[in-house]
Amino acid sequence: MLVKVERVAWAAANVSMTTVSWLVVIVTLARYCAICRPLDTLQIGRSKRVRKVRIFLYLAIQLVFALILVLVHMLPH
Repeated sequence: MLVKVERVAWAAANVSMTTVSWLVVIVTLARYCAICRPLDTLQIGRSKRVRKVRIFLYLAIQLVFALILVLVHMLPH
């Protein structure tokens, strides 16, 4: 039982760390755009469509890495 909990905890920790890393990349790109094109970024960043895309990317990144970790753990050792 403890081995199963350990695997789940390990997978959750890896998904969290990977998600945070990709969020840093997304924020860095957003800051880069804000510095290089400040006026365009103000108009684009307030769009509802952009907010939906950001939320979708965040959830998609989490889902992809969670699925990868689950599949890796299902392989026989």
